[in-house]
Amino acid sequence: TGNLDYRYSRDRIHDEEQIMAFVLMLRQFIQDKDRTSIKRMANLYEDMLINEDYKIEFRNLRKRFNDYLDSLAIVTTADDPTMEQILRTMIYGKYAHMEDAKREVLERWQEYEGDLDMIVGEFETVLFRCADTISSMKQLNEQVLKQYYSSSRSA
Repeated sequence: TGNLDYRYSRDRIHDEEQIMAFVLMLRQFIQDKDRTSIKRMANLYEDMLINEDYKIEFRNLRKRFNDYLDSLAIVTTADDPTMEQILRTMIYGKYAHMEDAKREVLERWQEYEGDLDMIVGEFETVLFRCADTISSMKQLNEQVLKQYYSSSRSA
């Protein structure tokens, strides 16, 4: 296996320690088996006795996020990866629970001049979108909890 200590031709936006910390937190939201996964939150929203507008807003946030993840990356490789493929390949090929297949894809991407820099740029963009989506969901969750607690006190 090749060396996956990336050398970028541009200035790094984030250092590896920051990315690792965020990736470890992010996994809780994108791994369906985790209690705090977005998929499980969606099920909770559907089962809760809350204003339908909150459910619709959560569905829309989730759909926009999934549509983004399903979109093709700007970088053109033999794989033509989606944003989600880049996200999961970077997470499970470099940062957490190393998977041989994901690591092999990273090594293949590294072989093409300029591709890895583009992939890393796309990865950082996906991380930003993940943070933005999670932040929006957090704000919505706070609104739902506020409504829930105020309605349970008046009952």
